[in-house]
Amino acid sequence: MQRQWYGDRRDLLKWTVVAELAERGVAKRMLYVSFLREGEQEPPVHPIVWEHFRGIDNLEELANNLDLDFEMIEASFDPRSRSEYIACVMEWFQRSDTRRCVVLLDPDTGVAPKKVSSKHVTKNELCTIWDELKSGDWLLIYQHRWRDRQWREKAETGLLELLPGAHVKSEYRDGIVTDAAILVARKK
Repeated sequence: MQRQWYGDRRDLLKWTVVAELAERGVAKRMLYVSFLREGEQEPPVHPIVWEHFRGIDNLEELANNLDLDFEMIEASFDPRSRSEYIACVMEWFQRSDTRRCVVLLDPDTGVAPKKVSSKHVTKNELCTIWDELKSGDWLLIYQHRWRDRQWREKAETGLLELLPGAHVKSEYRDGIVTDAAILVARKK
């Protein structure tokens, strides 16, 4: 994710889905994997204004309001060293407790198609994270629309094929955004 895009309509969708899951009590802890790339050009907005409207560091307050134990992968995502970034996610699983969890993956555009770029989470990375989840845990993945009328259905099918033992659906809100969805996978 590029810092300049944080806090847009798509983030309203992401965090609405998280809030609804939290209200349903599906989990008490959450890991946010932002895929945040540093070094991108910052927009010419005054820092105080930026932090008020788009401060990614404000997520902890949101999680507290949702009664979630919240952690975020603090490392910057460098696509040249993807494995080191995913290793940070694996460390979280090794030190975390046994309560059900929600893991939100937030790459720029979603699951990688055939050609992987810095804007994607790879299928291998998804499987690695999925393998660490326990029964009852949730995996949420930001997915940007591609040029196909049935893109959500195809994204769900692709995720079902990739993640054995998953219950998969896409969450979207036409009133918030029409070009993105959150792929929600629950481990049975």
